[in-house]
Amino acid sequence: MALQKELSLIEDTISHAQRFYNGAVRLLNTRIDTFPDLLIARLFHFNYRQYFQLDIDV
Repeated sequence: MALQKELSLIEDTISHAQRFYNGAVRLLNTRIDTFPDLLIARLFHFNYRQYFQLDIDV
């Protein structure tokens, strides 16, 4: 029972981290296309990032 609780906590933590990361990526990708941020992004060669996807086959 303790193992199930621990696994559930770990899954929740990973899910939270994934949502946080994907939110940051969405913000970055949006700002790269938005004036005046796009000027700085082009100057420093910022690139689009991929969203994190975890595929688990059960």
